Amino acid sequence: MCGTSANSAIAALSRVHERLNALRLPGAPLVMLRISVGVAPLTPQIGHYRGWLKSADMALYKAKNAGRNRTEVAA
Repeated sequence: MCGTSANSAIAALSRVHERLNALRLPGAPLVMLRISVGVAPLTPQIGHYRGWLKSADMALYKAKNAGRNRTEVAA
């Protein structure tokens, strides 16, 4: 989501969460799809893409540890 603010990313991912929550799979009506997402803004202060990926990964694990099925933004 290049060029997207953290707030816009959260809003977009909230819609993804809602759509997945409403989705029912034919032949498997009890299966529920959920996602956990980590968002990390790419700023000039991040010297290398690895730091950016690490921030996103840490936000993802924060989402999982906070109960899953949520979006967390890196600090």
